[in-house]
Amino acid sequence: MNTPPITTPSTKITVSKASVFGSYKMMALTSFALLLLAIVGSVVHQPLLIPPIAATAVYIFGMPGIPGTQPRSVVFGHVLSAVVGFGLLALFGHDPWVAALAAGLAGSVMNVVKLFHIPAVATAALVVLLQPNDPIVFLLLLAGASIILSLLGWVASTVTKLIKYPLYW
Repeated sequence: MNTPPITTPSTKITVSKASVFGSYKMMALTSFALLLLAIVGSVVHQPLLIPPIAATAVYIFGMPGIPGTQPRSVVFGHVLSAVVGFGLLALFGHDPWVAALAAGLAGSVMNVVKLFHIPAVATAALVVLLQPNDPIVFLLLLAGASIILSLLGWVASTVTKLIKYPLYW
């Protein structure tokens, strides 16, 4: 028997022209934030623009109202994940299975302390895979990049009124 799919108002998704136009503006803000991080990284001769931070920028400007994009989750999520990565790197060494374990454990730790930030699980894996020479410098740069992105989200919210960010600090 062929039955048609059930549709309800809650399953229907529509996208207005305003939100599509707004998404282009958010892409521009995201690109600006990432370019600024790349420039600052070049000036201080340290990479600030790493893949998890790039994902964080998209997350902040694309979904500013969810708990995982709020500044405390962004900053502490990355820092906690990096600490987990460094800990497992010290215990088990540099290996892809350790990177996978670090990502999973970082997600669990962030969830337990209620500071979950999805892109930060990649930070834990990245620490194991890249083995940064100086953990303190890496943590400071990571925290700095996270703070810069959070501040840029706040500035974008204040200046453009396109997003409301942060909902809380």
